[in-house]
Amino acid sequence: MNLQEALEAGIGYETRARDLYRRAAEQCPDPAGLRLLSQLADDEEGHREHLARQLERWREAGELDDAPAPRVLPIAAAAKVSAEAIARRSARSDPRNEIEALQEALVIERDTSAFYRRVAGSLEGRARDLFKHFVEVEEGHFHLVAAQLDALTGVGKWFDLDAFMSQEG
Repeated sequence: MNLQEALEAGIGYETRARDLYRRAAEQCPDPAGLRLLSQLADDEEGHREHLARQLERWREAGELDDAPAPRVLPIAAAAKVSAEAIARRSARSDPRNEIEALQEALVIERDTSAFYRRVAGSLEGRARDLFKHFVEVEEGHFHLVAAQLDALTGVGKWFDLDAFMSQEG
């Protein structure tokens, strides 16, 4: 896969993720979940825009520009959102739609990370660095989505910690 094809495919991955998060946010009755889903949708749109600018520059000049890479969603902010969801989970309305969307998002984030990892391994220089950064970003999204899903389903883990341990003793 050449760089142009990789950028075009990356735009497709980011668009798919953005659209999923937007749809999920529209159906989310919980304010904390809505904030997280909206932030993830905004992040994916920023990634899509960045890749589109890089593609345009590549087509025009045969090089990538020096634009700063998209930011990574701050883990502390996402942790706060998930903690709020845990604290209120018994008072929530039925979260099934959000859970289904988050399960789909896990697949999308995993597939996107794998794609970027493959591409980064096949490119050199600035192009490799661009896609390596996107691996980190999308893996971060994967972990945030997993934490939110854990908070909603009450599986007992939150960022790989026992969050629902019994306080007996």
